[in-house]
Amino acid sequence: MNVKTKSITEPPKCYLDTEVEIVDWLLDCFTKNDKKRFAEIDESAGKTNHKKTKNKTLDCSIMDIADEISYGVHDLEDGIQIGMIERDHLTHGGYMQGQNGKTLKDLFESTWGIKWGLKDAIGGLFSDSNNRKSDRKSAIGAIVHALIGSVDYAEDNMFEHPILRLNATLEPEAKQVLKHIKAISFKEVMRALEKLITKRQNFTRN
Repeated sequence: MNVKTKSITEPPKCYLDTEVEIVDWLLDCFTKNDKKRFAEIDESAGKTNHKKTKNKTLDCSIMDIADEISYGVHDLEDGIQIGMIERDHLTHGGYMQGQNGKTLKDLFESTWGIKWGLKDAIGGLFSDSNNRKSDRKSAIGAIVHALIGSVDYAEDNMFEHPILRLNATLEPEAKQVLKHIKAISFKEVMRALEKLITKRQNFTRN
């Protein structure tokens, strides 16, 4: 097994040349300007990553947020369950750039976190009671509920058609929480596993 970067192993989101006729048919209901803007490419990914479109439909924006929440939070749960994510990781800064030293604990105890009942979420995630599995599940459920409840809609008036003009988005605080969760899971689980596999590969070669 070879360890490769995510940018290499992750498949691009695209359609095949043989599907152009179908895509043209799907876009036929939009104006010329909407079609042109909808097809704009985000060039910021660089040469090593797959390119992405700048815009997406309303249903795709909802699906993307659902995936981010589902995979992000449950990666956190798995990391805690196997002992690779510890309580200190959620109360320690340094995972996110430009967040003024805020930790996941700080965000859970913010006005937004208290509103969604997350003030004691870390206690539930790392409960040592006889019902710790149930406590962890309840805390995970509360985090998911808070993130889903923080979905809002943004409107881009540059588009004429409502299915392109409207996109689902997360409130700023929820977006920060999800970014923190993903950063912790990536560093403490994904990167740690990559290093372990690389170490074993080197050991096998030697």
